[in-house]
Amino acid sequence: MHCGADGEWLVPVGRCSCSAGFQERGDICEACPPGFYKVSPRRPLCSPCPEHSRALENASTFCVCQDSYARSPTDPPSASCTRPPSAPRDLQYSLSRSPLALRLRWLPPADSGGRSDVTYSLLCLRCGREGPAGACEPCGPRVAFVPRQVGLRERAATLLHLRPGARYTVRVAALNGVSGPAAAAGATYAQVTVSTGPGAPWEEDEIRRDRVEPQSVSLSWREPIPAGAPGANGTEYEIRYFEKGQSEQTYSTVKTGAPAVTVTNLKPATRYVFQIRAASPGPSWETQSFNPSIEVLTPGEATSRSKDQSPAVVVTVVTISALLVLGSVMSVLAIWRRPCSYGKGGRDAHDEEELYFHFKVPTRRTFVDPQSCGDPLQAVHLFAKELDAKSVTLEKSLGTGFEVSHR
Repeated sequence: MHCGADGEWLVPVGRCSCSAGFQERGDICEACPPGFYKVSPRRPLCSPCPEHSRALENASTFCVCQDSYARSPTDPPSASCTRPPSAPRDLQYSLSRSPLALRLRWLPPADSGGRSDVTYSLLCLRCGREGPAGACEPCGPRVAFVPRQVGLRERAATLLHLRPGARYTVRVAALNGVSGPAAAAGATYAQVTVSTGPGAPWEEDEIRRDRVEPQSVSLSWREPIPAGAPGANGTEYEIRYFEKGQSEQTYSTVKTGAPAVTVTNLKPATRYVFQIRAASPGPSWETQSFNPSIEVLTPGEATSRSKDQSPAVVVTVVTISALLVLGSVMSVLAIWRRPCSYGKGGRDAHDEEELYFHFKVPTRRTFVDPQSCGDPLQAVHLFAKELDAKSVTLEKSLGTGFEVSHR
């Protein structure tokens, strides 16, 4: 009994409890034997150690995990000890050509480590085509993983943006809640090694448009020789082309052994898509991808013809111009203007100052305008003084003029 705050005697309520690591044994507290533990005074008795754990001393408050087993930070002391899972099983892959992609799928590990929180992590290495595995290096940020690279719950993944003409090693590891950083680094894994073949590792600006005409296009590119790939004599190129906007299922192809090609029978004023791939002759064609794609617009017929015929047009224009100038000069020489000194009545002198002559070759007949000179014979006498006057006669009048001939 004890005195309360109000001065009254109080009877204690409750009972004594044993500390952690001890259990009640009658009126005394007894230490937990090896293999047993007691984590809290609230528990009356000691508990046996969880699976894959042990307590080697008396009065243990917890059990330690056996070798190769562990608890995650979120596991309670009463949880069994677990271990990292084994490697995934039956890892398979498929390589698609266009776009170049590596698809992986696998089965869960045979041993989950006693846990249900199994996830998967992928590691991509780009290796030389020959040599030890030490020649490999991480793929880097260029390669994309779908849906993700780490923390995968799914048992499938796809790798994108691989390089043609390269050799890749992909490792798939299974992890769980006790796979810490150290465990993950040393985790068992399944792996595959895939060669994308001696493709054409070109960038778009490395493909040259040498000549573009209404019905043909000439392209060239540098010859790719990646590590371990066949040389120039062992590489063939396949060019696939189709009209932009049309289905890629409707296309034409042409093969060549040189890093250049001329594609003919095209449509004028049409945009085409060209794709190139390279491989060794044989079945390896099926594993290569077309990379990259470039677009070429063929010019129209009228534009090309105008460019091709421009010299002929210039020559024609110059010739016509020369003929026109020559004709003008001849016309000027054929039309003479000479003053007429003979006056007529009260006509203004300005109206009578010119006499027009029109020559007709070869008859050499001359027509005299009577409005300029009153006497046609006198007019002829003025401009034909070299003729004998006796040989000039007036034959007849033609309209408003007179026809004069000489012998």
